[in-house]
Amino acid sequence: MAGKASPAMKMADIAEQLGISTVAVSLALRGSPQVSKELRSRVARIAAEHGFRTRRYPQRRGSSAAGTLQGRIAVVKGSYFSDSDPVAALIRSSVLQRLNERKVPFEVVPFERLEAEPALLDDCRGILSDYSCKPEQCRLFAGHPHASVMNEELGIGPWDLYKANDLQAGELAAEYLIGRGFAQTLLVYGEPMSFRPETNPRLQGFRNRMKTEGIPVTELRCDYAESSGSVTGRFKALLDRFGNRLGIFAFNDLLAYRICLTLDFLGLVRRPGELEIISCDNTFLLKGFNPPVPEVDLHIQEIASRAVDGLLWRIENPSACAADLLVRPGLVVAREE
Repeated sequence: MAGKASPAMKMADIAEQLGISTVAVSLALRGSPQVSKELRSRVARIAAEHGFRTRRYPQRRGSSAAGTLQGRIAVVKGSYFSDSDPVAALIRSSVLQRLNERKVPFEVVPFERLEAEPALLDDCRGILSDYSCKPEQCRLFAGHPHASVMNEELGIGPWDLYKANDLQAGELAAEYLIGRGFAQTLLVYGEPMSFRPETNPRLQGFRNRMKTEGIPVTELRCDYAESSGSVTGRFKALLDRFGNRLGIFAFNDLLAYRICLTLDFLGLVRRPGELEIISCDNTFLLKGFNPPVPEVDLHIQEIASRAVDGLLWRIENPSACAADLLVRPGLVVAREE
């Protein structure tokens, strides 16, 4: 319609037009050498043609002057998992607690804010992230000391990784069910948390240990977007198939919680050596169930605290080799009340 203004272009629109990620667009607008000169020119041209302007966020109370994170640690809050995720919540609370204990200035920053205003990072001391930030997003943090917590997707790169030994976690879960005498086991996982389930270390640790013992493993994929009715139907079919005698390993507490509720709905009671679940995380989510759900404790709080200490060391030793720290998990079996 004549005289009607075109809608404002967003960073995602530029990314879609060029067939690249929004992170690449952000880097290009920043003039980062991580993207080619040609791409920087193309992004700049499209942005200029459509009058694109980077979004400005209101400055938070306590932030340094000029809208930067000068002298602060940026605790990045990614967007791939919700605030209801108990592991992400535990990581973040543990990180903030340790930063306060060390009396280190910090600010919790949504990744979207950094993507829109990457100059915010120019003078920050360092970056703490977790698995809610994808590898392509972490490119935005290049050139800064960076510690990542529990991010199985990150491989070799300019960061230090702090996480649990997931292979051992799977083995511990298998050892528990083997010790309970189960002849049939069920491995429950789901997207998006179970990254690359065919080779995921936690799942592989369980599979490998059961294969050594010659115990069959049936796998049930329960994606987080799947309806409860669908999960219940498929789960009940497996229980009927095995006569309600099954040792179940749930990839994490969210899945274990879902399975426990499904068992309650079906009127089935967990009994030692007959029908049991073991989970992996040890968050608050399973604390209200009776009998208690055995857990492989990943020591998430300690891992998060070590990441803070490691980042502060990295800031003082920027040229030291990048490091991966794997913390050994433990088994927690609470007594029935």
